[in-house]
Amino acid sequence: MEERSEDKGQGNVEGKGQEGTTDGKMKLQKSGEVFKVYKDVLSSLKDKPRKVMVTGPFAALGVSIISPAVGMCVAPAVLTCQQAASIIAERLSIKPSHVRGVAVWGGTRGREAVLDLSSVVVHSYKRSAITGPEWFSRPLRECVFEGEWLNAELPQLVEQRSVGEGDTCVPPPLAEGVALVTFVECWEAGSSDHTFSVALCLNDVGNFPSNVAISVPCCLKDGKLELNLKRYQALDATVKERLEHSIEWIKREVDSFISNSST
Repeated sequence: MEERSEDKGQGNVEGKGQEGTTDGKMKLQKSGEVFKVYKDVLSSLKDKPRKVMVTGPFAALGVSIISPAVGMCVAPAVLTCQQAASIIAERLSIKPSHVRGVAVWGGTRGREAVLDLSSVVVHSYKRSAITGPEWFSRPLRECVFEGEWLNAELPQLVEQRSVGEGDTCVPPPLAEGVALVTFVECWEAGSSDHTFSVALCLNDVGNFPSNVAISVPCCLKDGKLELNLKRYQALDATVKERLEHSIEWIKREVDSFISNSST
């Protein structure tokens, strides 16, 4: 289930670029109306689907609207995770598959996505003083020492790549389709050793807002996605601050749609 926008931006109600324009607000409202139609159709079904996946620029808004009508509605952030891993791999001259553990909080893409690199490990990095077989790994911050690049430049590069900018970028529709395959396979299988970042409504969970979908790292067990609360508690202050701003962006999108729909 997907609602795409012609706008290359994230469609935020406020902020820099097109997101804060009247055009951006109109696209947000139009997407919300489409998601509302999906919700009404799903609610009318006698046999309601147990799983619904939403993608696109307004995925978090879509999950927030559709979730009450189905058993589980999510918006995977696998594309952003893979893009971050690819950029890190390019810097270290290794394969993207050798960078593991990237997580995304808040939004699923663009400036709303908050990268969590605390659990990222690197395999097959030969330029390190300590090397080993393929199963051997080292923490990312023991391989990349430039904190400014990790904390500031990397998020900007991921945002640029998410909207298809740059000479070496894979167009988002194709890249996202490829990135979603692994998640769908594991979701159908019911369990996985991987941690997936997905946007979902965390009703009555911790201090997260109710009925507003945000991306969080989840474990997949017995067909259910479980939030890794320990990982949230271990976030440093900077990431938590960015997450708070991201949640506010998403809440504004949802509140803007609800407000305009009721008038």
